[in-house]
Amino acid sequence: MLADQVILAMVLVLFITNRIIDRYFTRRYNLMSKKSNYINKRHRTVEQALRFTALLICGVLYYMREETEITITISYLGLIVLLMMFLLLSVRAWFYWTHSVGPKRTRVALIRMVNAFVMLIVAILVFAF
Repeated sequence: MLADQVILAMVLVLFITNRIIDRYFTRRYNLMSKKSNYINKRHRTVEQALRFTALLICGVLYYMREETEITITISYLGLIVLLMMFLLLSVRAWFYWTHSVGPKRTRVALIRMVNAFVMLIVAILVFAF
């Protein structure tokens, strides 16, 4: 059932996302300048909104177990949210690469890109099965 696959994929993606890693690196190494920190906070706000939307979609799909047109539509909406999170994390990785200073910027940017590609692979696997 498509709804169950989307629930599983979204839960995996929500656990894989690098919120903890992001907090750890930004607090520990303080990689961003003040101007860049403002933009980074905007990115984080959008990412939290997408996470909340994904959790809401998971809850609705879990509550509505039978496969109807509504659940299929919500499932596709969930996949769109996954792809939007992929794009956002890719933009954040590029932003860290271009705007951060210090020796840890490569590690942070690579972690963000790996996270984004894992999210894309999960979305593709959900579509494939």
